[in-house]
Amino acid sequence: MPETVVVIGNPASVFVQAPVRYWRNLGVDAVIVTGRWPSASVADGLPVISAEALAPAAARRAADATVPLLTGVDATVARHEAGRVRDALRTWGHGAVQPSLAPPMRDALLIAAAVETLQPAAVLGHEAFAYGLATQLAPAPRRALFVWGADVLHYAWTSDVAFAMVREALLNADYVMTCAEPLRSFLHDRFGLPLERIALVHYGVDRRQFRRRTGEEDARIRASHGIPPGRRVVMNLRRYLPHWGAVLAGDVLLAVLAARPDTHAVLLEGADRSPWLEAALARAAARGLTDRLTAIRGHASMETVADLMGISDVAVSLVDSLEPLSWSVLQAVASGSAVVVTDQSTYRNESARGLSLTLVPPGEADATVAAVLTQLDAAGRTSGAPGAGFVARHYDQDEALRRQLRIVAGAAAAERMLRPPTAAA
Repeated sequence: MPETVVVIGNPASVFVQAPVRYWRNLGVDAVIVTGRWPSASVADGLPVISAEALAPAAARRAADATVPLLTGVDATVARHEAGRVRDALRTWGHGAVQPSLAPPMRDALLIAAAVETLQPAAVLGHEAFAYGLATQLAPAPRRALFVWGADVLHYAWTSDVAFAMVREALLNADYVMTCAEPLRSFLHDRFGLPLERIALVHYGVDRRQFRRRTGEEDARIRASHGIPPGRRVVMNLRRYLPHWGAVLAGDVLLAVLAARPDTHAVLLEGADRSPWLEAALARAAARGLTDRLTAIRGHASMETVADLMGISDVAVSLVDSLEPLSWSVLQAVASGSAVVVTDQSTYRNESARGLSLTLVPPGEADATVAAVLTQLDAAGRTSGAPGAGFVARHYDQDEALRRQLRIVAGAAAAERMLRPPTAAA
């Protein structure tokens, strides 16, 4: 019987899909479990188990019985701690989202019951607020959590209940993984998590996919996205939402288009409709720049993103709150873009190690525009050579995702899972 690795999280997230796809390609029985999933049990070809469907009826009744109590807690928090919620979320620039305890705690009970039926060798929960409790409750020999930022930096601080929920999830995991050294220190200092149980990891970059596109490939990509030959391409790497720095990025890219007639901008909307993107496109139309801007509406496949990174001369990522090392930033560097990022400790640390980045002050549009123009003007720059070499040495995907499996399942179990099957005697 194969040893199963369960990954708890949002099946639509590329961060959930990436390790599952990679491990399955190596022969590991890895599956995604989530609260509810409407499609035919797959997400981009990967198996997804809906806890709503798999959990026993008794577990569903017990989970449903918690909803009135949890809804009351939500209402109390909204009434008595509204200022605290606003303060916790304001630093993330995402104050419109009010975290609720009822759905994640109900779903956690269902997910744990569903995971129990699978009898996995290991469980990996992707983020500590919505899925941390589910991971804590899931019966498995080993449990790990991957924290990304907003779960522990913002949502955990919206109420005492939220903090307790996240803290217990962290403390009950065998390992907690993060992509950022500053976040590792934060988990230790603020949640009391022992440093020896915090693993500094990364996803690595698939350098077969994220690379410079030239010649016929470059021409094909430009033609498919309405980008004329010879235009210098500037791309915003992040989804078009305020907490991903999109409003500033939109202003910067429009200013660059106005300053340089030979440029073309690329914006990514993300899976959800973005009114902020609509506003940016309206501003572009008012300035006569519509034909020099490509907006990818809705979900963009990894292939599309890799193609666009591969023809971009400059890419920007302008998130101004503390974040782990962005996968998109590494992918853009590997693809040959000159990358401009907000100056924060994560990127200062990587720059000191040799990652080729241009750091700009948080929230300063003029300085960012100047940095982008400087990169466009950099004479004799060989696209991607220094940056791609650094990524190859330090952020190889094969090494990174195999290491993640060893952390999640344990070294001995991971070795068994990765061992080729032997022929029957």
